[in-house]
Amino acid sequence: NQTYMVMLERKGMYSCIADAYDDGLVAIARGKRPDIVDVIHKVMDGEELNMGALSKELQGYAKTARVILGQSLYSDSWLEL
Repeated sequence: NQTYMVMLERKGMYSCIADAYDDGLVAIARGKRPDIVDVIHKVMDGEELNMGALSKELQGYAKTARVILGQSLYSDSWLEL
């Protein structure tokens, strides 16, 4: 939900119905996690990321964005790969 919200926001979405109890989503929506937004935008722009330099959390957002964009295949363990 968090990754997709950032992607849709970049394409023009300005509001959404969100889980108010998802603290991560709320923090992103309020602009408190620009690091996450930056990584997702870089994936959307096709930039190569140095995955080893990213935290495990940011790697997860990058991998999720790639799955949503169809750049990599979904599997039950895509975050572990």
